[in-house]
Amino acid sequence: MLLTVKKLLAVLLQRIHSVFFLPLFQTPVAHFWAESNHHSQKRRFCNVCRKRLDDTYSFRCEVCDYHVHAECQDGALPNCRQASTYTPGWTLEDIRPTHYWREGNLPTGAKCIYCRKSCWSAECLAGWKCEWCGFAVHSMCYKSVNPECNYGVLAPSLLPPHAVSNNCHTVALETLIGSQ
Repeated sequence: MLLTVKKLLAVLLQRIHSVFFLPLFQTPVAHFWAESNHHSQKRRFCNVCRKRLDDTYSFRCEVCDYHVHAECQDGALPNCRQASTYTPGWTLEDIRPTHYWREGNLPTGAKCIYCRKSCWSAECLAGWKCEWCGFAVHSMCYKSVNPECNYGVLAPSLLPPHAVSNNCHTVALETLIGSQ
């Protein structure tokens, strides 16, 4: 009975996410799941149900560090970091890269970029981290941070998403699937 209640809650969470939160994303991007190896690391928390992962079977997105229990995976939002945002005709002056905030599971000792106080927690899913530049902020501080992202210390070696094309915008579907 307990398992069916958990499954029902996971389905309910998925429905709520798809109705209320999915419209907030311009382009849904699927996660790239791999089995999580959190047992040898610090405490991790599920980004769907917000509970500790402990020794349960779980998954981690290889791209954006999104963590989920196996039973919560269906409720995960398709909001992985978008790696290709090239738009034909846009110049560098037209592009204003913004932070890509991911909630919780911050590195140990992370400090808020805004108030300079500690914002990580080993007890709950707390704080936000930009997946591009690595800045960490409190939930109360992130609205006060400049939305433009400069990609942080990795900027000289990072290929920004606006420089990458995924070609599906410019190539006909028939060409992609080879049915001309």
